[in-house]
Amino acid sequence: MSMLKRWISLEGLPRISRRILLLVLGILVLLLRDHLTGMIHIVVGVAIIVITLIMLITTIREKNYDDPKDPRLTMSVIGLILGLMILGHPKQDSIHFIGIAWGLQGLSSGVHELHLAFCAFRRKQKFLVALIHGGIETCLSMMLVFNPLEEISMHVLVLGIEMIIQALEFPALTESTHTS
Repeated sequence: MSMLKRWISLEGLPRISRRILLLVLGILVLLLRDHLTGMIHIVVGVAIIVITLIMLITTIREKNYDDPKDPRLTMSVIGLILGLMILGHPKQDSIHFIGIAWGLQGLSSGVHELHLAFCAFRRKQKFLVALIHGGIETCLSMMLVFNPLEEISMHVLVLGIEMIIQALEFPALTESTHTS
């Protein structure tokens, strides 16, 4: 899992805190989608700062800041910088930045998921969920990279749904993508 994907999935937080936070955020995103889209730069900037501060505090409390293999300190500092950058720029500039960054991360994740599907297919394992997920994520990400302003509303909806799925951790959706 890439550092960015780990950071977005809130992996550095305790499991129950991560599930509750993702579920609440996912539901809020779905309920307030139109309102959030209009202030996406504030929502994303503040969310990044809050999440990375929690991750930073957890890392310091657990004294994992001295482990060069633990990426949480690095991800926390990067997240704080990105959150401040997003909040510090005008809305229009921030939406482009958020859309392109989000799209590139999704493109990387989608293609990786397609690779996992290919590997599972070659090993005669379950691959269909990974194939569908990877294909959809790749296509949506390409749309977002090429036209962040027009596609951001749809991606806010997708974000809410993804947060809820991650919070519930449906085994059927994650089983085929995590085979080795």
